[in-house]
Amino acid sequence: MQRPIFLLVSGDGLRLDALRDDLSRRYQADYQVSVAGSAAAALTMLAVQAGSGAEVALVIADERLADMPAVDFLARAHGLHPGAKRILLINHGDWSPGHPAILALAVGKIDYHLYAPWYPLERGLYPAISEFLAAWDKSREPSFAAFRIVGPANSPRAHQLRDDLARSSVPYWSFEDTSAEGRRLLREYHLEGTRLPVVLAMDGTVLVDPSHEDLMATLGLPSALGTRACDVAIIGAGPAGLAAAVYAASEGLGTVILEPDLPGGQAGTSSLIRNYLGSSTAPQPRRRAPWRASTSTSSAPAIRQAKQRSTCPGTRRRSRWWCAVRAWLPACPATWSPRSAGRRTSASARPPRSPAAAASAAWRP
Repeated sequence: MQRPIFLLVSGDGLRLDALRDDLSRRYQADYQVSVAGSAAAALTMLAVQAGSGAEVALVIADERLADMPAVDFLARAHGLHPGAKRILLINHGDWSPGHPAILALAVGKIDYHLYAPWYPLERGLYPAISEFLAAWDKSREPSFAAFRIVGPANSPRAHQLRDDLARSSVPYWSFEDTSAEGRRLLREYHLEGTRLPVVLAMDGTVLVDPSHEDLMATLGLPSALGTRACDVAIIGAGPAGLAAAVYAASEGLGTVILEPDLPGGQAGTSSLIRNYLGSSTAPQPRRRAPWRASTSTSSAPAIRQAKQRSTCPGTRRRSRWWCAVRAWLPACPATWSPRSAGRRTSASARPPRSPAAAASAAWRP
């Protein structure tokens, strides 16, 4: 089986050889590292590879190509290999707020940039290349799936399940119930005639027309608080809520996050926002933020008892729970209207009123 390709393009022979050697040292076993000394030569290679069905994973182009602007070359490379990730190699000293790479990133002409020199390798090159490869692999059909979904092609519920798994960065396969594989799975699990869609987990768990709460429980996101006391309760697991939870827990505070949907919050519903805290497309430390935050709950002495109707992590249903809370931190979206000027409205949860909160703003359900 032919290995996926890294294509490196630069008119600087010494830089090209150094980058090829450094990448080959780490990735040669799984990827083929190819080089080209010009944009024209690289485009010829890409056309030949496209004709032969070869798979190109990364195209890394030096910003100082002689025969063509590097951004234009990467745009043309995308036409030949739409799945390849395009990386612009930039000198450290050339970066500025007006650098062409900023606009190219904004309009989608390139996917990433990489600094040169890239030493030390374990900090400057290999972590970045691993992130690029993870993003490239995520765009492909997964070779392994933790879940299989069987349901009608146009089922809104099946679409919601796929969206939840994709936003959680969980690989899955989806089959129509009328397809050969879909019918085989329904027979194998004795699910013929049951409500659809169904979700089949790798560990043998079968979920028939599962609710959002059921799916989140299978992913390890609890719908029950699991504690009767905490120092800080944060409403909303978007970028702001996740950041607050990580910092609060790092200071030793017992922390609980209340989120009605998925970590990432409203930002996770847009493909135009990337690299935010909790994003599945962000670098690894930012992607791990939801899991760092989810392990931050612990008991703490209670100052006051709060009885509140709210939403628990991983569930869109309202449920009644009891928890002694020292402080509430709203980190959920606010909507404004002329009629409610000066008043905050949240669709997910309403914290108990405190003197400080009452003095600053009124909270409406």
